[in-house]
Amino acid sequence: MNETHQGTSTQDGDAGRLRVLVVGAGAVGAVLAVKLSAVCHVGLLVRSRHVARLRAEGLTISLEGAEESARFADIFGDPAEVTPDFDYLLFAVKAPALRGELLKPLAERVPKGCAVSMLNGIESEAVLEQYFGSERVIAAVTYVDSVRDDAERVMMAGFMSADLAPWSDTDRQRPTVLKGVFEAAGIRTSLSENAKSMLWHKLMWNVPFNGLCALTDLCVSDLLSRTKLRAEVVALMEEVLAVGLAEGVPFSGTPAAQMIEATEKRLGHVIPSMLQDVRYKRPLEWDALQGALVRAGRRCGVPTPRTELLAALLEALDPASARPAKLTV
Repeated sequence: MNETHQGTSTQDGDAGRLRVLVVGAGAVGAVLAVKLSAVCHVGLLVRSRHVARLRAEGLTISLEGAEESARFADIFGDPAEVTPDFDYLLFAVKAPALRGELLKPLAERVPKGCAVSMLNGIESEAVLEQYFGSERVIAAVTYVDSVRDDAERVMMAGFMSADLAPWSDTDRQRPTVLKGVFEAAGIRTSLSENAKSMLWHKLMWNVPFNGLCALTDLCVSDLLSRTKLRAEVVALMEEVLAVGLAEGVPFSGTPAAQMIEATEKRLGHVIPSMLQDVRYKRPLEWDALQGALVRAGRRCGVPTPRTELLAALLEALDPASARPAKLTV
């Protein structure tokens, strides 16, 4: 069964609808844009080379043989072209894209828009805060079982969920409104009062699983089935926990054991995004994940030898590794 959503512009009669700009149309951005287009006005900001194709074809995601598509009236290839009337800007790009040439014009052109970080890692919210101010930033963690192949097709294996939290001085009403929109679009969403805790809990998953799966070409369950690699997952999680505790993150119970148990129950078949990037020869997010943990460890004086080695190995594997490494002190 195929389902199509038609995005409309304000001139077409959707005045009063919530207006959301999705920045990036990769695996996360495409799913967000298609799902949200059923309940609000959605615009896209993408690389200029993709504009003509998206205007002609829209976006399509597939889920177990069924397709869901959306067409968009507002597609921009340059942040300086974005109209000022968007309520939320959902950043679904990779961390290296969060540069001034993207963020400065957006913050100026959309003066009332709330910036929502949908990126992996623990540093993107602080970058957005520099341009949008702490009162206009929402922290978000997404869980999407999807694959974007080398033909730009996005295939979902079954689920998407999101956790949202206000960042610093953010008005609490804004995350609440966004939660309602996500849920109306069929995206299971929860609200957290502690953005830092939310981000570090996902980092505890991302550091070992994204990194080791990328190096070994193994899915999550195959990685955990190997005794020595399972032990390495635990050791890497312990490094994340040690640094997080030093940074004031409120972990409780036995988080590493609990996360591995939950992963085996629900996520064993998952192919992490960094392994997908390796397979399709795309740049890797090692600096936003493993690199961020190393930097945090150095700030608070907690050693992270395993993560440092993992970051170095991933940097060597990264097609973009010719760039100067941000890890260098």
